[in-house]
Amino acid sequence: MTRLVTEARKLGIPIFYGLHQPYKEGNYYGWKHLTKSHHRIKRLEAFQEGSWGSEIYTSLLPDTGSGDVVVSRHWNSRGYRVTLIKDATAGFSKQLKDAATDLVWPTLVEDVLTVDQWTSLQKKKDASL
Repeated sequence: MTRLVTEARKLGIPIFYGLHQPYKEGNYYGWKHLTKSHHRIKRLEAFQEGSWGSEIYTSLLPDTGSGDVVVSRHWNSRGYRVTLIKDATAGFSKQLKDAATDLVWPTLVEDVLTVDQWTSLQKKKDASL
């Protein structure tokens, strides 16, 4: 993933960070129709500030001076052609990560690529300018 960030910045491509909403007590207060995911997040207090999985690795921190943008999760795909990088992500298990990248993501976003595929595509676009 560090390589992806480095290559994007070299090419002057802004990185959009779509962050999970951090868990806070009362997040789902008054909600009448929680999904299984909402119940699990609430029960586990997932992504609570300072907990495992809630912080961005230091080497991957957004650099707004380079054009990076940080958005809340529900805005990360509104009106944008979204590309997800399948070998620069993690999951709670390899099986769950593979299910997401191979089965779910292709139904939700424009492109699902590897770091090498993405880098090659960007270099071709850059050369054609």
